[in-house]
Amino acid sequence: MRSDNCSYAGTGVISVSYTNGGSTSCSDTKTVSVQGAPTAKPTGIEVWGFDWSMNGTMGQTCPNTTLELHPIDTNPDYPTTAYQWSITGATILAGQNTGSLLIRTSSASRSNQVYAVRANKNHCGWSGWRHLSATSSSANCFGGGVGIGFLRPSNTGSGTLDFTDYFYQMPASEVVEVEVISLTGRQLYVGRSTRHSPEIGIQQLPAGWVFLRLYDPIGDNYATVRHQIVY
Repeated sequence: MRSDNCSYAGTGVISVSYTNGGSTSCSDTKTVSVQGAPTAKPTGIEVWGFDWSMNGTMGQTCPNTTLELHPIDTNPDYPTTAYQWSITGATILAGQNTGSLLIRTSSASRSNQVYAVRANKNHCGWSGWRHLSATSSSANCFGGGVGIGFLRPSNTGSGTLDFTDYFYQMPASEVVEVEVISLTGRQLYVGRSTRHSPEIGIQQLPAGWVFLRLYDPIGDNYATVRHQIVY
């Protein structure tokens, strides 16, 4: 079997024998196969933040706002996986060399940005770079720390999410599709908020932090954000 850090793979035989000190003895063999662990190869970048939306393959965001970046990888992450980020048009606040990068966009009223990430697992060499381009423009922002794609839904403390302010600011929109996901990736709720019924009841969910995936089919905007459910 290979025993280097990069490819634990192959088949080997383990033999065990036992003697009790007299004439009685026994032995056995076992064939063991080990599969190599997949190499970390990000396929893209996912951005979390209400000040973010996607228009096709181009991201859109606001000046002077904080975003959280994560590599998209179908292979499991490992403690030995290192990530390297390259950011243009924004400042890295925290998370270099990790799978969760916090950045703040430029304060300029309009700017172009490029985010890039690559991975190295078990010191086996770097993958190729994966890039995501974005534009930042104050013309697309509602102000008050609220971003281009979605106004933050109100959390009333009674187990509801209220999108009234979003529909007020987006008169052409009629529906927001909502998916609630646990921090471990389990889908907890799927529903929709409408202009005529903007509140969504999530009383069946426990208090705590979750992810919200929001999608507006009219504006073709979506966002993934962290949200705290409180009662």
